[in-house]
Amino acid sequence: MKRKSVLTFPNLKENINWKFTVYLRLLKLIHTQIIKGEIISKRQLYYADVKLFKKQTIVDECLDNIALSFNLSIEKLNIIASQKGLIYGELSIDNYKISKSIGSTLIPVINFSSSLSDFKIIFNNNENSSPDSIIILEKDAILSGLINIEKSNKHITQKFNNSILITARGYPDRLTKHFINILTIKFNKCKIYGYFDSDVYGFMIALEYCLKPMNNNTSLPCVSNMIIKGAKLFNNNVKYSDLIPLNDKDISTSMSLLNRLKTYDDTTLNSLNSSIKNLQRSLYFGFKRELKIVDIN
Repeated sequence: MKRKSVLTFPNLKENINWKFTVYLRLLKLIHTQIIKGEIISKRQLYYADVKLFKKQTIVDECLDNIALSFNLSIEKLNIIASQKGLIYGELSIDNYKISKSIGSTLIPVINFSSSLSDFKIIFNNNENSSPDSIIILEKDAILSGLINIEKSNKHITQKFNNSILITARGYPDRLTKHFINILTIKFNKCKIYGYFDSDVYGFMIALEYCLKPMNNNTSLPCVSNMIIKGAKLFNNNVKYSDLIPLNDKDISTSMSLLNRLKTYDDTTLNSLNSSIKNLQRSLYFGFKRELKIVDIN
């Protein structure tokens, strides 16, 4: 008769026992993938035991700790980040081709420890060519709208013909931020513009790009020189029907963010001055507004 192994948890506290089980389950899944010689995404690992893991962020945090413990990148453990961000333009990264003819495509999977020197990046089929701008959008709906307009009325979006458009579809994931960072280093002379909702959450997403560290290994943001263009609460295209009343959560979150920003130096705050004023204006009038295609200029 085969004897069953007994698992003794290191602590009587329920939360610590649960976390220990999460690590054990992930290690078992990683071991299985390595033995098989197969690649698995973070998202697939999460769906392997949703009831246990509870949240994708729990899986991400534990995987980072496991990789750090072994002094390896997650790629060495046969794990890749889930592709979330979308890109639109004419670009090739090694053998990965991005073309406007097929619309927006998923941002390619790249190693988090990689740098610009690890890739051959060509814009518009010309090794000496560079985009006029890199445009970061909060939502994929705006990207889809711009693509549809370009296909039906090319003269309207001629200004985007020589640009790269990117969206992380909300809060940016690590893969999207790392990819954008490599692009901005490669094309270091082109402008980087950001377009987000005119509310506290849009501003927080913008800060993920231009202020927050990319990962635990660096204090540098994804793109510190991003120019936040919109949306603005008020401009010539705004109608009263576009304005959405703030709720209590909007107000408390806005106040908390403004207080946190006070801890940053004056140089950093000067670059965010326009967005800070827009958020203060939103609090004063009690309204917020979603980004629209007419805001992209």
